[in-house]
Amino acid sequence: MNKLKSVALLAAGFALPMAASRISRKVLGAGYEAVTDRPPPKNPASLSTGWKEAISWSILAGAMGGVARLLVNRAIAHTEIPATGYDEESQQEALVDNLQD
Repeated sequence: MNKLKSVALLAAGFALPMAASRISRKVLGAGYEAVTDRPPPKNPASLSTGWKEAISWSILAGAMGGVARLLVNRAIAHTEIPATGYDEESQQEALVDNLQD
């Protein structure tokens, strides 16, 4: 495997789960706004955000983002794309070895 392909696969392994988390957060934000008639809090830690709203948004956003990352990682686990989880160490070692060659 050439260096460019190794770098591209490594980047995809990082980018795909992050993109899935970001997309799920956007979808959840639209649902939150439809239900509450307010946009989701931009900063739940802000003192201007109530406890109930901050906690509920944090729990929902964290759970949805985690599930989205899990789904993507499981989908790419048996491909050339390095994913966290299944045999990550040997896949990353192989990619690093290819980069150092």
